[in-house]
Amino acid sequence: MVRRMKMMMAITLMFALSLLSFQAIYAEGAKPYPAKSIKASRDGLNFTISAANITVKFAGSVQVPKFQYWYNTTEPNKPIYQVFFHQLFEFNDTSGEGAYNATIDKIERMFALPSANLSLVGPENIIDAGEVIGVRFNFTITGRKGGGLPEANITLQCSLYNETQTVLVAGENKYNVTGGAELKIDVIMNSWPFKDDDNLLCLWWSVNQQNMTQEPTIFDTSVTFGRGYFSWTDEATVYNETYSEPVSVIGSFNMTGKTANVYLTYPNFQDKSLIHDPSLGVDITPPTVSIASPSAGSEVKSPSTKITWSGSDTDSGIDHYEVKLDKGSWVDAGNSTTYTFTNVDDGSHTVSVKAVDNAAISKEAQVSFTVNTSLIGGAGWFDDIAVFSIIATSIAIATFLLVRRR
Repeated sequence: MVRRMKMMMAITLMFALSLLSFQAIYAEGAKPYPAKSIKASRDGLNFTISAANITVKFAGSVQVPKFQYWYNTTEPNKPIYQVFFHQLFEFNDTSGEGAYNATIDKIERMFALPSANLSLVGPENIIDAGEVIGVRFNFTITGRKGGGLPEANITLQCSLYNETQTVLVAGENKYNVTGGAELKIDVIMNSWPFKDDDNLLCLWWSVNQQNMTQEPTIFDTSVTFGRGYFSWTDEATVYNETYSEPVSVIGSFNMTGKTANVYLTYPNFQDKSLIHDPSLGVDITPPTVSIASPSAGSEVKSPSTKITWSGSDTDSGIDHYEVKLDKGSWVDAGNSTTYTFTNVDDGSHTVSVKAVDNAAISKEAQVSFTVNTSLIGGAGWFDDIAVFSIIATSIAIATFLLVRRR
């Protein structure tokens, strides 16, 4: 009996060791996801995708398909940003500006999404050199239910990467997609039946913060609000089996309350396809800041010390700067890039400048320098007094000797 039990234990141990070996080989060889994995799920025409810094929820089952996204944080009441995919429509460019003007341009064909045929595919792994580097969903809109524009087809290819990827967009232009913080949306349009050779095509998005507490800031190729942003490249690619050419994308805008309406206009691409690259994400990149004066290790000869610096932020923009001397309190310098400290004592000091962007992300720069107001060399007034005392004493002695000789 004891012998049989020992045999059973030995077999069990061997099985466990073999299972552990198999798991180790699988984990080493298969590599189903990178170290910082992306989580993705879907429910009908809706999907959720999440990475290190961002969570995106897409609702394709509502009347106006929308993306909701936020920065992953444990803080309560985090802002939720929204991008709505309203319409794709053909219009006559009455103004001749090459961009949609809602007040004068005439819409001739409208691809209203609630009446279209919709489908969602995914999640699918994005694989490069045998490694899974991201996850992708494809949301496709085809024709109209009940007829009309049967050939029209548009796909939103939504890709989230773990690590920052450099991708080619229109022509040879390179675009950096921020890993774990940005959802790249390839808008692929096929077979749009243009009514007129002179007409243009417009894609209407609207962008806001869910509770409307912050008004978006509109730039040429982006809309930002706090940490969130929606951006796009200023070129798209028109192509077919034998042809590929970059074309300009012109944006126009208007506001409805605190919602930014973005109209992206594309040229007529009759009998071809077009691909464009908008994206949405959260800002995780700190601003840059550097101190120009005083330089590190320099000597300042005045108790009034002027600090000058420069800074920039390509995502949300600089909100303000702060400056402090040694272990003092931070002083808000607004958007100025200079500040003067007065009555600075002689000796060694460190000045710090902080750049704060509109996403409340900050970056500091520091330099150490010496204040020396002495007229003859050493720091401070003590050596000046000592030297002047020696000089005065020497003069007094010389004067005494001259008087004595007389």
